[in-house]
Amino acid sequence: MRLKDAMTADVRTFLNPDEFSTDHEWEGRTISMVVQDDIENGSPLPYAEGVSLYRKICHIDAVELTYIPRRGDIVNFDGVEHVITSCEPAEGLLKIAIEANV
Repeated sequence: MRLKDAMTADVRTFLNPDEFSTDHEWEGRTISMVVQDDIENGSPLPYAEGVSLYRKICHIDAVELTYIPRRGDIVNFDGVEHVITSCEPAEGLLKIAIEANV
């Protein structure tokens, strides 16, 4: 078995809330996922005066999400509208990059 195959088979461990994942709201549904903040030096990325650009990378089980988001789609993530900047399959999960101006 290749490492990639083993990682795909172990998605349940990766998305286990006792291990790595946390529950988040995605379009009104609670979904277990692993979320990484995309920040520089511990702060949001600067965007414009008085506004910060927040980016997150979400690792989500494609079966649980039930659809493949497209770049430019708007998604409500944890009560805040975000724009999807990329979505790609990664070892049995979807790796979705989102951003919001706050």
